[in-house]
Amino acid sequence: MADFESITQTAYGKIEGREVGDQYRYLGIPYAKPPVGALRFKRAEKPEAWENTIACKQFGADPIQFPTDKQLKFLNQSDTKQSEDCLTLNIWAPKKAQKAPVFVFIYGGSNHTGRTSDPRYSLEKFPADGVIGVSFNYRLGPLGFYDFSNLDSTFDSNCGVSDWLQALTWIKENIENFGGDPENITLCGESAGGTAVYTLLSMPKAQGLFQKAIAMSGQPGNVNGARTQELNQQIFFDTLGVVPNEVAKLQDLPVEKLIPAGSAVLAQHNQKNPGIFAPGVVLDDLVPKRPAEALAAGAAAKVKCIFGTCRDEGTLFYWLDMLPKSWKAVDQMLKNNQRIAIIPQLRNLYGVLPEKKAMEALGRDRYFWADTVNCTLAQSQHATVWAYRYDFEVLNQKLTGLGAVHGSDVVPALGTSSLTKNPVSEKIPNPRQLKMEHDLHRAWVNFAKQGTPNGNLNPKWPAYDQKERTTYLFDVKGELVNDPNHDFLEVWQGIAFYE
Repeated sequence: MADFESITQTAYGKIEGREVGDQYRYLGIPYAKPPVGALRFKRAEKPEAWENTIACKQFGADPIQFPTDKQLKFLNQSDTKQSEDCLTLNIWAPKKAQKAPVFVFIYGGSNHTGRTSDPRYSLEKFPADGVIGVSFNYRLGPLGFYDFSNLDSTFDSNCGVSDWLQALTWIKENIENFGGDPENITLCGESAGGTAVYTLLSMPKAQGLFQKAIAMSGQPGNVNGARTQELNQQIFFDTLGVVPNEVAKLQDLPVEKLIPAGSAVLAQHNQKNPGIFAPGVVLDDLVPKRPAEALAAGAAAKVKCIFGTCRDEGTLFYWLDMLPKSWKAVDQMLKNNQRIAIIPQLRNLYGVLPEKKAMEALGRDRYFWADTVNCTLAQSQHATVWAYRYDFEVLNQKLTGLGAVHGSDVVPALGTSSLTKNPVSEKIPNPRQLKMEHDLHRAWVNFAKQGTPNGNLNPKWPAYDQKERTTYLFDVKGELVNDPNHDFLEVWQGIAFYE
């Protein structure tokens, strides 16, 4: 079918998109000033208005990426354009949308990789269900998530977080022009994007910018204190050949010089300091509290939520060297943090497994699961929350030992299996996989439209509460489990590393 032109007014000027089938697509819309020159290492600012209609028919430049060598084996970015001038967003809207629900997706990538142009993250399936899809790029690595402000006051903290905030502000102010309902916005993110969801739920300045939220495999514990930032930045400065008191030099260095240093941090942080988080959100004026604490205090009291993880979160990160890989490393992690007294508890819980499996399970719980449960418990005191675990694995995931691996729920949830080439997925989906994709995608669509994931699920998915703690397991058949792995949760309570 031929494409036709579509022109829409925004608060900053007119944009020209494309009409494709029964939807309009607007790609590469600037939502902030380009963070270049004097605005490098500064928080996002509103875009300047433009006079002439600008074409928004293709994705904007990808953010500068900071991958490890192992990640490059999974990332297909050889044909993508990267730039510091990357703060753009994309909209997929039904043709006749009027007060349509809005679904905003935030990509993951350990705050060092990720891009809206990745086919896995296309939202083109949502308009067929009467939902407007929106995604946006944000800054990564040292450009977005390293806090140099304590070394030089001309640097801002949480630049990447400010990108999220500015994008959501733009969406709230402009989505009505695309047929969307600014009072029915669902925020969804996976991995680092899930961490973004938890963070935004806890932020005072984000209140009112969305009404519902889905956090998929987020790391709500990855809100860094000063010590974590300091240890990770030492790797960055050592690789770059710059001492911290010369941080002002970063303002003028070509971005190509920053890439190897940022990649080194992601590759080496856990080897240098076992159990540490990668650089991420920091505590500051934008993010005054960690998510679990903020949610317990009612920071998102009116926001309905879905929180969940994949069953085998640790397998990918074991392979990527991003979690402790031996009991020796676990001992070092605990010694580094004056918590050696809990080693008998950890060995009692995980020691029944072979060491590799034990590390995968321990990493899953330490990095993802325990903090997710704590946030679910906290939010359930103030709003309706549903909890899930994604247990479905295709044959290739079983054969490789990855299992229900981190990120395996994204393609089903967004309905993008026909658009992607995933090396750990089956090339031809079998009926079980097609049913799983349908059930999960419909649950997310139902939540965006009606505020509940139910409608086609069997069994019905009950809300989470303090007593039953019911969790929906997405697998060949849906299953309900109450308070899974309770004993494992108890041992992780109150533990904070590298503070």
